[in-house]
Amino acid sequence: MIILILGAVLMLAVSIFIHELGHLLCGKLVGVEARIFSLGYGKGIWKKRIGKTIYQITAIPIGGYVLFRGDDYAKKLRGRPGELLGTPPLKRMIPVLGGPFANLVLGFLLLFILDLSGDSPASNRIFIEASNQINSPAYLAGLRTGDRILSVNGKKTENFEDIFANISLTTGDPIQLEYEREGKKGNLEIVPNLYSAGGRPTIGVEPFGERRVVATFTYAEQAGHALASILDNEDKSSEYFQGIIEEKKDEIPEEYLKKRERAEREQGLRKRALKYLKDGDVILKVGGADVYTIPDLQAELGKHQNETIPVLVDRKTYPLLTPWATELTTVNIPVLGAEVFEFIDTKHPNFPELNVPYLRLDSYDPEIENRLSNLKIEDRSFAHANDLISYFQKEGNVRKNIWVGNMKYSSELHLKPIGLLGFRPSMKFQAEQMERETGVVTAFVSSSKKVYDYVAMTLTGIKLLFSGFLSPKDNLSGPIGIVQFAGISLEYGWATYLDFVAKISLALMVMNLLPIPMADGGHIVLYAYEAITGRPLPRKAIEAIFRVGFFFLIGLGLFVSFNDVMRFF
Repeated sequence: MIILILGAVLMLAVSIFIHELGHLLCGKLVGVEARIFSLGYGKGIWKKRIGKTIYQITAIPIGGYVLFRGDDYAKKLRGRPGELLGTPPLKRMIPVLGGPFANLVLGFLLLFILDLSGDSPASNRIFIEASNQINSPAYLAGLRTGDRILSVNGKKTENFEDIFANISLTTGDPIQLEYEREGKKGNLEIVPNLYSAGGRPTIGVEPFGERRVVATFTYAEQAGHALASILDNEDKSSEYFQGIIEEKKDEIPEEYLKKRERAEREQGLRKRALKYLKDGDVILKVGGADVYTIPDLQAELGKHQNETIPVLVDRKTYPLLTPWATELTTVNIPVLGAEVFEFIDTKHPNFPELNVPYLRLDSYDPEIENRLSNLKIEDRSFAHANDLISYFQKEGNVRKNIWVGNMKYSSELHLKPIGLLGFRPSMKFQAEQMERETGVVTAFVSSSKKVYDYVAMTLTGIKLLFSGFLSPKDNLSGPIGIVQFAGISLEYGWATYLDFVAKISLALMVMNLLPIPMADGGHIVLYAYEAITGRPLPRKAIEAIFRVGFFFLIGLGLFVSFNDVMRFF
């Protein structure tokens, strides 16, 4: 944990410091003097004047800033040499562009070093989860696990990042895809799925490689379990509050009672799992059988419903210090039985475009009662999951007429037994790497292409966000999210971490160049206006523009930070 936090802080500190250093050096290049150059924020604990600039290190040496002479629109210039706003507008752009340029250089150098050291991205070989085949556009179109995707809409895809970028940044129209299987090439047309992954088009493929299931718990769940184990090990508080609710049941709105019941059910699963597992446990074997994916795990647990079985996990030895020291541990865990209701090849009698290859309901879903209220099978309704289980056991494995709301369909019904341990699963995998030669020239070309592709992908993503094709809620992260992802990338190794730092640095370049007031791009627009018209905007207009930009950035920061908190905590 400590190493992950330090790694995340270091990433932000280096990216911001390099950005401000770029401003400083490019200012010196054109004769613009800096009043203060600071390593970190807050009051300086060490200061030294060199020339006309004070260099300082603060008590919190994270990031930094530079203050130029004569950079305040609200103050009158003194007419001294070296003042930023006293410099001709085109020349004035150079120190402003220095920050984004420094981020560009940092991103390129990190990618160049990674390429030169032999690091390779995930190959263009794909994996399609067996349980998702019936719902995967790629599988339904003819692709199989182990195939290589060579191009998407005519654009060459050498690695999985190319595949992801060229598919996720389309608008959902049919894509033309070239693939290779056992040395033979073929072509397919695939219609991507728009109703998943935050609105990003997807075809249901993942990078090929070794996979493992990881037990994850939110920070709130872990903290709650730790406190409960000390203060309320027998869970008396839940019994107390449940007793109060039972006493005043008639006075409490039914909707609130249902909402609380769903929350209690979800929390109960997590509490149950935290008795046996820890955050970050990698599940290796269940009852002696290897498991690699979430469906593998659920299916294997389904063979041992309501039994206590040994589960082999790879557990972090010192989770607060380092994620890399682990030990194999066997934990005996009771399996919670559950059922999956599968609706396969669901067809509308009149409109084929409404057909759905695969739908499922889960008996353990906290919302199962709500979902069942909109479902009928052969005119029969179901109030509880157990009612539906009994029906599937008697009438399953055949095609039935079903109603979802007022829409009539026909579908094949299948009941699949699974097992649960109660944790929120995530995946950890080691992707098959792309094979390529390493050399200075090759690394330079490769890293240059990566920079171009990433910047182009970022700009396309911004365009799709504003056009409504991508969801801001699911596709934007703030400092909290970035720190979280930085920690995760460091856990995978230094190569993954440095690649992430490079991408964050390039993202800072792009975001700072957007024409947003108070950002570097906003200043560039003001200077360009001054260069074209021969005079700056009125002071009050500039102040109003900056005020709008300030509130926009504050609002954006609160929005992404709130989403990060809800996502990770």
